[in-house]
Amino acid sequence: MKEVHNKDDTVPGQPMDIKQKILCAGTAMMGKFTPLNEICDHVVGFHFYNGDMNKQVVAHHYCSALNADFKQCVIYDSDKPDAKLIGVEYIISEKIFKTLPEKERKFWHSHVYEVKSGMLTNPDVPYAAEKIVMSDLINTYGKTVHLRQIGRGDNLPFGEPKLMMAFTHDGQAN
Repeated sequence: MKEVHNKDDTVPGQPMDIKQKILCAGTAMMGKFTPLNEICDHVVGFHFYNGDMNKQVVAHHYCSALNADFKQCVIYDSDKPDAKLIGVEYIISEKIFKTLPEKERKFWHSHVYEVKSGMLTNPDVPYAAEKIVMSDLINTYGKTVHLRQIGRGDNLPFGEPKLMMAFTHDGQAN
């Protein structure tokens, strides 16, 4: 059976009614979203699909730090209110990366080139703060999985999760 993909990336479903909007607003004001409240960085970079460098996407990372050597990020396709959650990235220090088994390391990408080239940014913060964030990220490694393949126009996250990679030298990014 041939798989059919909708080329309209509007999420299917009815608009929220007033009751749902009020409940959402009230929960947002009174609810405890502890893990989300720990998000302290918004970093924007580019990913490409592992094995297909021509499929490149902009990725807005919203990250929290579990400790000095481990961050976890939720990734969206934009920074707009209707942004779609597209994936996750785990970020580890070089110290932890060096402890990984060789066969695991192939799933991780270095952030050195992204930081040095300026392809990884920390938007809407003063340059001095961005410089500190980038100095913390430069010698880290990321393992990224996208659950939604943006650019295909799917209105739901169709298909298998995809391992994503980052650029490591000039001439790779479109």
